[in-house]
Amino acid sequence: MFSGVPPFGLLTALTLQNALLVLLVRKSKMGEPYIASVAVVVAEVLKFFICLASLFYSKGYSSTITAFNLRPWGVRARIAVPALIYGAQNNLLHLALSNLDVSTFQVLSQLKILTTAVFFVVLLQRSITREQWVHLVILIVGVMLITLSQPEKAGPTGPTTSQGSTTLHGKERNVFVGLVAVLFLCCLSGFSGVYAEKMLKGQVTLSVDEFNLELSLWSFFINCGLAWQLDGARIVESGAFQNFSGWTIGVIFVSGAGGVLTGYVMRYADNVLKVYATAVSLLFSSFLSYCFLGDETVKSIMFLLGASNVLCSTLLYTGVLQSKSPLPQPGQNDVEQNNIKSSSELK
Repeated sequence: MFSGVPPFGLLTALTLQNALLVLLVRKSKMGEPYIASVAVVVAEVLKFFICLASLFYSKGYSSTITAFNLRPWGVRARIAVPALIYGAQNNLLHLALSNLDVSTFQVLSQLKILTTAVFFVVLLQRSITREQWVHLVILIVGVMLITLSQPEKAGPTGPTTSQGSTTLHGKERNVFVGLVAVLFLCCLSGFSGVYAEKMLKGQVTLSVDEFNLELSLWSFFINCGLAWQLDGARIVESGAFQNFSGWTIGVIFVSGAGGVLTGYVMRYADNVLKVYATAVSLLFSSFLSYCFLGDETVKSIMFLLGASNVLCSTLLYTGVLQSKSPLPQPGQNDVEQNNIKSSSELK
């Protein structure tokens, strides 16, 4: 589908998609509350049919169905790993938010940038220079500042107990448990992304669309279970699609398309560059929110400092402000990744 698009084009598309998704989510939340977990399930269904249509177009109906039926279960089990990790992440997310205030959670969760880079080096045996590690730290600080500049959405926090925990609405919160949950969440986030990238770049003989098709199937069943676990009572009481609006449908379409696009980014670029695209999309979405929703966050000093850090880190890491080679073109990635370590040593 996107195999002919250069990495820079894919990263730009992902940046725009993420920014648009944030804007649509904010707009959709202004109406009556819908069940977000159901929207995630529907987005996975959409992703499945997008990939299926692409495979029918490129390979034909018979070849696609035959390949799907003959695919070894060992391959399918390995593809299930990222989907299973997503389920674990979702539970850790709720555990963390039950024990931490939103601002603390949002700031600490940016450590997933660092864990992504660590797994990028460990699992893919890729090299990140000392300067690039510094650039990543600058990025983390920038994203944290942008996060802190956002309006506080959490409710009031109760008093701190003698054991260091807090209370919210009469329920005791254990800060230590919340911190551990966030750290595990960041580790799983970094691992799952790089693991999927490793599979796409040689561990499985599947096209990106075939990989996304299998992944969306696993994700559908896991997300159905999560939707029932988190919102089963609401679904039974008022229906799964309660309060769905045109904005909600927009969220589903953009989210589903983004899931497909992410696979291509991991295949033809990498997870660290994907992290940068996501960070830049924060800036873009904030400006869109200012233009269309009247959000004044972009005028705050903290946001401007964070934005400066993100832009500076992005330009430095990608080599725009240095005499480094440009991003790899499609088809070069698999060959070049084997030479990066030796090239860096020669430098």
